[in-house]
Amino acid sequence: MGSTQPVPLDRLLAELRAARELVSSERGPGRNVKGGSAAQAGLLLALEAYIEGLASAGRPVPYRLRDELFMYRRLAPFGGGWAR
Repeated sequence: MGSTQPVPLDRLLAELRAARELVSSERGPGRNVKGGSAAQAGLLLALEAYIEGLASAGRPVPYRLRDELFMYRRLAPFGGGWAR
């Protein structure tokens, strides 16, 4: 078994910010509010990766991030993910 290098937190944070921006760009008239989107699924994955990176580095996870993660997990359809 080979060990893998952890992804730097600054890269994970950049990916999280990009995912948030993509979700934000989807907002507006005509948005499908009944179903999740691939952008929301990507944001959920980015949140999970960043929080995992923080925990692995022994850093605290801010309450705001925990709340955001909880919200996107609750928004995800049953099965934990969105169709891509």
